[in-house]
Amino acid sequence: MKRIVILIDNAYSYAGTENICNFMAETFGADNEVTVYSLHGSGETFYPFDNVREIVTFRGKRFPLLSAIISINNKNFDFAFIISMGKLSVYFSLIQKMISITGKNKAKFISCEHVSYHSFSPLIKILKKTFLKFYDGVILLTSSDQAIYNSFNITSFCIPNPVQYQGVIRNTRSKIALAAGRLSHQKGFDKLINIWSAFIINNPDWKLYIAGDGELMLSLQSKVKELGIENSITFLGRVNNIEYYYNIADVFLMTSRYEGLPLVLLESQSWGMPAISFDCPTGPKEVIKNSENGFLINMDDNELFISKLELLNEDDVFYRLSQGAVSNSSMYNPELIKQKWNALLHHNFKE
Repeated sequence: MKRIVILIDNAYSYAGTENICNFMAETFGADNEVTVYSLHGSGETFYPFDNVREIVTFRGKRFPLLSAIISINNKNFDFAFIISMGKLSVYFSLIQKMISITGKNKAKFISCEHVSYHSFSPLIKILKKTFLKFYDGVILLTSSDQAIYNSFNITSFCIPNPVQYQGVIRNTRSKIALAAGRLSHQKGFDKLINIWSAFIINNPDWKLYIAGDGELMLSLQSKVKELGIENSITFLGRVNNIEYYYNIADVFLMTSRYEGLPLVLLESQSWGMPAISFDCPTGPKEVIKNSENGFLINMDDNELFISKLELLNEDDVFYRLSQGAVSNSSMYNPELIKQKWNALLHHNFKE
């Protein structure tokens, strides 16, 4: 039995990284002792974390990350997984390197990178290239990112996000589009609203549902009101039953500025939903096979995005893409992904 700690920024939130943290805990917790360290948040978690010994929050600490690292070094864990959306893995590596000079921690430190390398600024790229070398291994979501880190002589593994296979075969239409994610600059909902305002001029019978909340909620709602399209767009806020919307919507739309491997794209495909997405770095092109299960659009080509969305008015196109989506999603079966995670615990890492 291994003693494992998973460090995450906020285990109490509900985005994709928290979902994967819960999945990792479920996977490892079946035969090992798993603890989750959360730098922020408290109270009841959104995800169940059933196989976790305990969740420890460092909210309220003056230096949450330092406190967490000190605790990890004192607890004699076998593995420490750091789930990072950007700088966390760099900061962790730097601090861990500084405080472990006087002693050798037996734990294997694994960074789980959830954002594409290409999406980072030049400075962050340099920091990633430098400080991720101090990890025993780095987990990437896509094969393209793995190739990059391998070129830096960083030990890396590609483990994509899992998706619960639904295999839904569509036989009805709704003319509802769905988008989901944090209402943040990264997700590009401002771009989507601009596209939608142009699209509904000739397609007034379509509706757009946006699931999620975030710091841009009010500004996005104001933008919708200014464009006079309140009757066409519904902000759902934070939803606990996203499966309901996967089931009723015809198409999933994504206009992110950058991604890792978007879990929502994988989940929506399993429900038979074609997707239209900007070809941002990286992720969408790992999931969407152009014209087979959806459409990849060059960044900021709004006209092409609209034309492909209009193409879904044709039933034969919609049903063909829907079948392709269901077929592709079967590649991300959770049991296959669990095997990859568990194999890490027995990997012969270099000392």
